[in-house]
Amino acid sequence: MTDSNSNARSSKADVRFRSVLPPALLHRRLHVPDGSRSAWSSRATRATYQAVLELANRESVAVLPRGGGTSLTGQTVNRAVVMDFSRWMQNILEVNREEMWARVQPGVVQDELNAHVRPSDCSSARTLRRRTGRPSAACWANKLRRSHSIAYGLTIEHVIELTALLADGSRVVFGEVTPEAFRAKQRASGLEGQIYREVARIRDQHGALIRERYPKHWRRVCGYNLDELVKDRPLNMARLVVGSEGTLLTIVEAKIAASCRAPRPPPST
Repeated sequence: MTDSNSNARSSKADVRFRSVLPPALLHRRLHVPDGSRSAWSSRATRATYQAVLELANRESVAVLPRGGGTSLTGQTVNRAVVMDFSRWMQNILEVNREEMWARVQPGVVQDELNAHVRPSDCSSARTLRRRTGRPSAACWANKLRRSHSIAYGLTIEHVIELTALLADGSRVVFGEVTPEAFRAKQRASGLEGQIYREVARIRDQHGALIRERYPKHWRRVCGYNLDELVKDRPLNMARLVVGSEGTLLTIVEAKIAASCRAPRPPPST
């Protein structure tokens, strides 16, 4: 990566490159436990990740954003710049108890968020894994659907809005859009406008096929959520990208629903 050290310094992050790692086994196990990545970034803010994406885009280097790296099937390892959110991006930014939502960074752990809102007799989506080591980002990435989802719904049903960085480092906010707002977004310049135009093209050209062939299983997490394009409700762009495993964008903030009521009955089969 050209001029990587100067760019790393300007991002004010802790960046480590495999080629210059000291030989100590302990250091390597602490920082490169899977032995797969070219570099990784910690001690980060949103500006850090934006700088990393801008540089990686310019140099055509792969980037892998992740939560805690707890997956067992390989999604969190690659020859790439791994951006780990579990240590520094872990703030609860806002809780609105009247409207029952919270705004959090991707490193926030589920149990910590629940403890924060518990005095108001609320909780965040119980569908997320209860284990304290799993950050929220991991749940958004793979649309987590543990046994609690039978009572409280899938992760995707609790995501209201996502603030994210695109491949070129530009910032976007994805949420529910009216038809008028969607058309306006298509006229925008840059990568965001291109995304809205492409989403419109996919919906117009393949909507009928999506309705006919897309799996109807309720607890389905494979592939992209193309069915969100043809549902009888306003389009929510955040729901479209939940479960995309970091392949579409890098989430740096999320507005998620809180639950202050009894669980719903299981869906009929």
